[in-house]
Amino acid sequence: MNLTRLSELPATLCLALGCRALAYVVALSQSLSSSCYTYFSRFCGLPPCGVFRVQDSAIVVIGGEGELGRTMALRFSELGYTVFTLHPTLQYMPMSESSSQTVDTSPATLLYQWHKKKEQSSRVWGLVAPIALDITSATDRKRASETVKAYCTSHSLQLVALISLAQPSFPSTYSDPVPEINASSSTTTPTQLKRRSTKDFSHALVWGDMVAQSIREPIVIFQDYIEMLARVSGRIIMVSTSSDPINSHHNLFTSAFDGIQRSISQYLAQQLNFHGIKLCTVSAGPLRHPLESQQSANASTIDQNSQHVSGTFSTILQSLGQYDNAHLPNSRLPKSSSPFTVTQEEVSQLLADVVSAE
Repeated sequence: MNLTRLSELPATLCLALGCRALAYVVALSQSLSSSCYTYFSRFCGLPPCGVFRVQDSAIVVIGGEGELGRTMALRFSELGYTVFTLHPTLQYMPMSESSSQTVDTSPATLLYQWHKKKEQSSRVWGLVAPIALDITSATDRKRASETVKAYCTSHSLQLVALISLAQPSFPSTYSDPVPEINASSSTTTPTQLKRRSTKDFSHALVWGDMVAQSIREPIVIFQDYIEMLARVSGRIIMVSTSSDPINSHHNLFTSAFDGIQRSISQYLAQQLNFHGIKLCTVSAGPLRHPLESQQSANASTIDQNSQHVSGTFSTILQSLGQYDNAHLPNSRLPKSSSPFTVTQEEVSQLLADVVSAE
């Protein structure tokens, strides 16, 4: 009996080794075929169009410090995505002089909400990882992108989308700057940093903040994630929100700014298409500022914001499956006046200025 078992042992070992070798061969062939297909697709200019489970997918959200950014991060996490949110340490938060309230934009707020909702839910939530950085610093941006890349590599995740929610902020009221004369002040006194008040806002200052927040900063961040997005023919989704219609001075800037943002998006889409990355723009509704929502705390305002956020989230999900570069307006929005447009030469010059500034 023992001799029979001993005679069967080599055959069993050979069968086990054969199965193990076959498994390695199959895994190697799949890896090689996937790599060959990816390189062949790039060579021929075809997107790989990889499809991944949400558990194997990661998303980067620019503007996670805002109310809309936190909501988007929590929604995607609830679906099972791993979400990295970028929180700028330097905030453009214009405040009116009559407002003494502050807006909590720290990563701790997002983490608290995520833990609370995760404990109350029976679903498996994806990780939410806030990253604080100075967006104007190339070192901080590189550190953030390397953190995302290292985590995705170690956990076998694919970066499938980068969502830009960086929105321009506006003063709650606007007036032309009025010079103030202070007899006790001296020209030799060094300038001190102060909280911006309504009187400090000029057209150039507001316009500069809008360009920095919604154009320059997202573009320089895009460059750090192109390699990861190109591997899976990922998406870049730029979300733009219009101002509160009751504030007419906001429309003075946004009517011109929306046209510039659209033209730049079209130009970027052409450049990113070479890497197999599709760019979509999503128009969200006018969201009330958190301070305004607190001061006027009524159910209609909160419900309106909730509807706009839900509509924006649904549109973003739709754009993840959109093949071509597209502009996806929110169907709930009223049609606004035709925006002011710029030429591609002006867009190219603006992008050249952005690159040279780095």
